[in-house]
Amino acid sequence: IQEKIAEMAIGIYGAESMAYYTAGLLDQVSDSNNLSVFAMDCAMNKVASSEMLHHVVDETLQIHGGYGFMEEYAIARMYRDA
Repeated sequence: IQEKIAEMAIGIYGAESMAYYTAGLLDQVSDSNNLSVFAMDCAMNKVASSEMLHHVVDETLQIHGGYGFMEEYAIARMYRDA
């Protein structure tokens, strides 16, 4: 379980860092007409972050076991929303 949590934390940190890096690049652009240059970066951030969300929620569901499917626990809603 500790290894799962550590890997989830690393993945979240990586996705977060990627988003902050792209946001920093966008902040440095003075001309708003040049923002289309970063469309690929934004798309990669969206895909990578979405995949990491699915991975983290799935791992959390596995940690919870059968309780993960019970509506009393927040993980059931998170899994459904992801």
